[in-house]
Amino acid sequence: MTPSPTATARRPATEPSLRHDPLTRGLGVASAALGHPQVTRPAGFARSLGVGDAPRHCVVTELVGVRELAAAAGLLARRPHPGWLWGRVCGDAMAGMPWTSP
Repeated sequence: MTPSPTATARRPATEPSLRHDPLTRGLGVASAALGHPQVTRPAGFARSLGVGDAPRHCVVTELVGVRELAAAAGLLARRPHPGWLWGRVCGDAMAGMPWTSP
């Protein structure tokens, strides 16, 4: 008798799962909580940070919000991939860099 295709596609029982990892869940919830106001009220969010509500600030705020919501979707998925976790970490590092405007 040959094994079924689903039997060979299962993950090994010893592989750690990110689904129940509190850090992964916490980062997913934080991403959703940060991304929602950035997308729905970008001008107010930018003003609350002291940046101002110029059109270019609103566009950047919305783009960062979309990135946060995408990270939240990946981290809170049924089977999160480690790439979502690293994407969230790298996004935070990029946001923390001292960017200068010309």
